[in-house]
Amino acid sequence: MKKRILAVNTGSTSTEVQLWDGLDIVAQAKISHTERELIRDKDVFDQFDLRYSTVLKFLSDNNVEVKTIDAIAVRGGRLRPLESGVYRVNEKMLHHCKIGFQGDHPSNLASHVAKKIAEPYGIPMFVVDPITVDELDPIARISGYALIERTSLSHALNMKAVAYKYCDDYKKNYKECKIIVCHVGGGGSVSLHVNGRMIDLYNSDKEGAFSVERSGGLPTIELVELCYSGKYDKTKMIRFLSGEGGLYSYLKTRDSKEIEARIKGGDKDAELIYKAMAYQFAKSIGALATAVNGEVDVILITGGVAWSDMFVGYLIPRIEFIAPVIKYPGGFEMEALVTGVLEALEGKREIKEY
Repeated sequence: MKKRILAVNTGSTSTEVQLWDGLDIVAQAKISHTERELIRDKDVFDQFDLRYSTVLKFLSDNNVEVKTIDAIAVRGGRLRPLESGVYRVNEKMLHHCKIGFQGDHPSNLASHVAKKIAEPYGIPMFVVDPITVDELDPIARISGYALIERTSLSHALNMKAVAYKYCDDYKKNYKECKIIVCHVGGGGSVSLHVNGRMIDLYNSDKEGAFSVERSGGLPTIELVELCYSGKYDKTKMIRFLSGEGGLYSYLKTRDSKEIEARIKGGDKDAELIYKAMAYQFAKSIGALATAVNGEVDVILITGGVAWSDMFVGYLIPRIEFIAPVIKYPGGFEMEALVTGVLEALEGKREIKEY
């Protein structure tokens, strides 16, 4: 009997839902949410009713009876640091999502949405390779100030999935490769994979390149002065860094297609900022290449912005001297969630307790 898996991914601007029978997709939808719906200036859990009703509508539209679902696979939120793998959703995980153990993010909602759907029927819930997968080498944790340690926060699920996909496509052994994966979307991450582990990374919530709506690494003194200017409270400053930063802060849109249309129409400011984003991602890639003395097997470009020939055209000439560059545009999170859970249910992967 094929296992029926419901996959739920609550992203920054959308809710993605898929129903799988074994490895076959039965139904899928990616619902975009408006700025007004997302209530961005409030706690992310104020979006719960919106996200929950979105999943319920998907089930209703596709005539899915919840009791027929064998398991729910959900995007892991900002949990405590943990090793890669498949984790059962338990009360401790739900609590850490609720309090935002490593910060507020819409991914924290997914497990709570799943719980409300699954609980009446006793359906098990799992996360795979959550945002807080931490495989950093000890030297990579050193920040430059003793009271602050670098932590691992990234698009781990998609970046691991893309690295596995490359190895499958080119008959490589992931545990023998040195791979840089660059994920560019609403947020951004660049990670260095060595012998099956992400030993170092940049994430645009904290460091490295700015992305569509994240500020990346900012000049520290100027950031401190802005924090203490008296103009903004902590909540607003966090929004500047994550949600209202990056391209959005300069161009007041999160739509890369709109930005490209503006560039083609002669908007030089838009062109400069878009090129600057590619420039910064190139610098992050170059920096991680030095961690392995330039011995990189391949650079993989993924995420929604990787669909953009314009952006990729700005990026590749700056990095192709390091290693071959291959595009895997879009996201592979849903496939990775479902295959991970199926393998766990079949006993091929360990089910870990959070």
